Amino acid sequence: NLGNTSYIQAEPTYRRVAAEFDVSDCNKILFTCRTSGSAIWFMGSNESTYVINTGTSLGFCTSSANETKEYDVSSYKYFRVEMLGSGIVQNIKFS
Repeated sequence: NLGNTSYIQAEPTYRRVAAEFDVSDCNKILFTCRTSGSAIWFMGSNESTYVINTGTSLGFCTSSANETKEYDVSSYKYFRVEMLGSGIVQNIKFS
């Protein structure tokens, strides 16, 4: 459990950066998605792994996004955030 606020930032090196959260006790995840010349993917999975691009795609942000996103994660054990390039996902809230 990471609490109610977390912060993930990918440096502008255009390498993939991944973070995985255990959401087995959560129903929803809500956060602010900010990007700058990058793409950020969101995936749900029932298997823990740090392999890039695995799981069920739930959505994505692109370089012009600066918005709040909410996903239903009640059917997943893990939630993944994967970035290519620079980007920020902040104010992550689990409920």
